[in-house]
Parts: sequence; C-alpha cells; structure tokens
Amino acid sequence: MTTLWQDLKYNYQRGNSVIRLIMLNIAAHLGLNILLLPFFLFGISAETYWAEVQNWLYLPADASKLLIRPWTLFSYMFLHSGIWHLLMNMLVLYWFGRLLNNLLKDRQIWGIYLLSGLSGGLFFLLSYNLFPAFYGQSSTAVIVGASAGVMGVVLAAAALTPKASMRFILIGNVQLQYVALAFVLIDLISVSLNNSGGHLAHLGGAIMGWLFIYLLRKGRDLSLPLSPLFEGRQAKVTPKSRPRPKMAYRKTESSSMQASAQSQTSNNNYGGYSRSFAQKYRHLSHQECVDAILDKIRSSGYDSLTKDEKTYLDESSQKK
Repeated sequence: MTTLWQDLKYNYQRGNSVIRLIMLNIAAHLGLNILLLPFFLFGISAETYWAEVQNWLYLPADASKLLIRPWTLFSYMFLHSGIWHLLMNMLVLYWFGRLLNNLLKDRQIWGIYLLSGLSGGLFFLLSYNLFPAFYGQSSTAVIVGASAGVMGVVLAAAALTPKASMRFILIGNVQLQYVALAFVLIDLISVSLNNSGGHLAHLGGAIMGWLFIYLLRKGRDLSLPLSPLFEGRQAKVTPKSRPRPKMAYRKTESSSMQASAQSQTSNNNYGGYSRSFAQKYRHLSHQECVDAILDKIRSSGYDSLTKDEKTYLDESSQKK
C-alpha cells in the first residue's frame, strides 16, 4: 500500500494539469463511496448518507443555502452523481485538455477549469432565481459534476486552435470549432427538455472558456492569481525529473536546419515551414517555440501571427 500511495503521489506531482484534475475527480468520487461503508455499518441508510452529501457538497440554487455553504461553489465541480457521469466528463476533459497541454501553462489550464466551473455555477444560480420558468424550484434544485469546467476546456481548445481537428468514428476528422459549436447547440436545445440546471451550467462554463482565451490574446491572463501556487510547486521539480523537450525544427537527411539555413538555398526542405520561420525559431525547443508564439498573441493578437506560426500552433495542439 505504501508503494501504491507513492506511485499515485509521484504521478500526481509529475503529471500535467489535465492528469491531476482527472485524478482529483476520481479520488473525490471514490472517497465519498468508500466513506459510505462506516455509515452503513452504524445503521445509516445509503439514501440518508447521499442526501447529506447532496445537502452539504452539491451546489444549491437557493441563495440562502449558498451563503452558509459557500464551499459548494468549488466542491460541486469535483463530484459526480454516478460512475458514468464521471467517466464521460473525464474522457472529454482528457481529449480536449491534452490539446492545451502543449500550448498553455499548468496554471492557465487550472484557471480555465476553475473559472469555468464558477461561471457555470453562477449561471445556474442566477437562472433559477431570475427566470419565471424556474419559480418555486430554487429551494430544491442542485447541480453536481465537472461538466461546466470541462465545457470551459472544450471552448478554450476550440478558441485557441479552431482549425485543429479530432477524429471521430464513422465521421472522420472534424475541426475543433465545429465540435465545440455542436456541444453548445446541444446544451441550448436541451435546456427546455431535461436537466435544465446542468445544461445552463454547461453554457456558463463554455462562455468562460471562450472568454479566457479571448482575454489571453488581448494580453490579460485571468489565471495570474494562481501564480504563487504553481511557482512554488515548479520549484520543487528538479530538472532531472523533466523529459527533454522535442526540438522545434526538423533535420534534413544531410544536416540540421541551422546548417541548412546558413548554407542552402530557399528551395531546400524546412520541414514544411518557410526559411524565415526556421531561422527565427531554430534555436528553441518545442515548448519554447510555442511559448514565444503565445507571447506574440498576448502582445499583438492572434492576427499578428504569420501563416507558419498559426500552422505550427495548430499542429502542436495535436501532438499529445
């Protein structure tokens, strides 16, 4: 058990933000289900146990309940109503989150997830207290699940690299911008059909995910308040524990891109990129190249990128 715990701890500490978020969601789900056992042994029914969990950890639509349980704004986004609910959310988080791993910092991915979860929760809360369709329901309505945070990740990935694609069985490759649009349309249509609160929270999360990337391109990083937490963690990670990054340039059969840029003509092969792009980024690692392009977006906007820089950013999002 000691070795198992050490393995889990190591994977959590060394994993990327998406892996850590998935591990936390799974741990929360398992923890609540394991905690049911002592309650059962002392004669407390499962129904009573889960009613208390819902009462104290799920996000209520009743503002008076939220005032005395403010932690539910955070706790709800790490809990799930069942194994299938958990599985679907974690799969979507992994599929879209890995597209952001090469492009954003750890704290930025955490920022997207947490802010989207908060936005989704507030969207749910306001809707149930403002719209006539929900009058009389706020006293009993609650939401739970990572879906709002996951929707934020989906929209962030689509907003950052809209032309990147995902492969679907029977359909083939579909650009992220269309996948995200389909998710949003499904939620819009479903609000009036079933699970209204959940779908409203999804929409709130989606808005924040898109807004996060929009502001990032304008030079405003909403995740900056998280910097002290992540700077402290990164300082504990020794250089030996980090894998060597892939180089941003490709080698030709006879020499490196650096030698090619110095001695060969513009007709030579630069891995599909122009000679000017290869010369500008040839000394950078893959991650340094991505960071440089993202810094350019933050300072001058997405439209300031060259065609090669946009292509490189889109391809980088699909490498993991």
